[in-house]
Amino acid sequence: MMETTVSSRPTNNTIFCASRKEYVQHTPEESVRQGTLSSLFSLGYPHSLIVVEKKLSELVAQKQKVPNRRVDILCYRATEGALEPLLLVECKANTFNDKELRQLLGYNFYLGAPYIALIAPSKVVFYDLSRQISQEYIPPFEKIT
Repeated sequence: MMETTVSSRPTNNTIFCASRKEYVQHTPEESVRQGTLSSLFSLGYPHSLIVVEKKLSELVAQKQKVPNRRVDILCYRATEGALEPLLLVECKANTFNDKELRQLLGYNFYLGAPYIALIAPSKVVFYDLSRQISQEYIPPFEKIT
């Protein structure tokens, strides 16, 4: 995964990320990420419960050895005063296949979100891991919390 450059000022090749409150390099993957965030917000996912482009090691509660990787989007749910991973999203600039699904499942091994999603410009696959089903859209926040 390509690391995103952030800045407080716009340049010719940047786009503003409302979640990070920074200008980021405008890459094809970033376009997918920003479109996904916009969709999540319109589906009721609260801004305050979403993290974007964070190191996996910063998100894991236990201090265990984790791969030096970054997750694209992680949505949380608030339960009894604590935050729990809810939906882990991997964004791709092009199409995806089983390799990207294995990558996402590998990240989720450490996070334990009950839902994961792979998103490309023309394809969305949302997985409900507990029921072992998939669908081609992300449900509203209220439906999965």
